[in-house]
Amino acid sequence: MPNTPDTAFIEALTWLGLTESEAKLFSILADTPPPGGTLASLAGSADIPRSTAHSALRALAKRGLIFCRGRYPERFLLAPTSRFATLAAVQEENLRRSVAATAIVKSRLRKH
Repeated sequence: MPNTPDTAFIEALTWLGLTESEAKLFSILADTPPPGGTLASLAGSADIPRSTAHSALRALAKRGLIFCRGRYPERFLLAPTSRFATLAAVQEENLRRSVAATAIVKSRLRKH
């Protein structure tokens, strides 16, 4: 049975661009051994509605962070860690661009 979400881990995941629901589910899946968690078990462990869990799991799958195995019930598992490294690299690039953009805006505003 999946564990309850880890607050610090969830916060770090949200900094990387995941929603709170996505982060909770990802955190639970990080501790869920194969064959993975079902929608019902993951939603229950995350203490979120099944409809919210379904949307969040689909979003995580679309990003390539998790995958689905089987049908009736589907089981969700984490994708290889290289996928997560890609997400972190994208967020790092976004941060670099934000810092550069902030410097440009501050420079322009100082002229006024």
